[in-house]
Amino acid sequence: MKRRKVGLAGIVAASVMILSLPAAGVSATSLISAKTSKATTYSYVYNQHGKQVPVQGVPHVGPDYPLYFTVDNGTKTEMTCWTDTEYSTGNYRSNRWFYVKFYTPRFGVLIGRGYVHSSYVYYQTKVPHC
Repeated sequence: MKRRKVGLAGIVAASVMILSLPAAGVSATSLISAKTSKATTYSYVYNQHGKQVPVQGVPHVGPDYPLYFTVDNGTKTEMTCWTDTEYSTGNYRSNRWFYVKFYTPRFGVLIGRGYVHSSYVYYQTKVPHC
């Protein structure tokens, strides 16, 4: 990697630009937060009792509500919303379910959507009620 020498003129120009931000009504923090605010925070699913996490088409379990599909532990998810229904036990007992989107680990391609028991969702983010 080639190192590039920065002359005094370059340093002065950069300093003048940074110092002129407040005069233009822009703070350096607002520039940083504008860049980072669009980042999506992902959650992950994990079943402590097996290698896969069950995904439901509706936020219920039982014979009247067949399993929609399963995803592997560690699958990246994006939480969309939450809802409360009857209590169920996954990694722990809860009545909360999340509607999530699932993505491939390497390329982040959307592979499905469905309801997951809250106990399987790690690094939960704040989402609205469904």
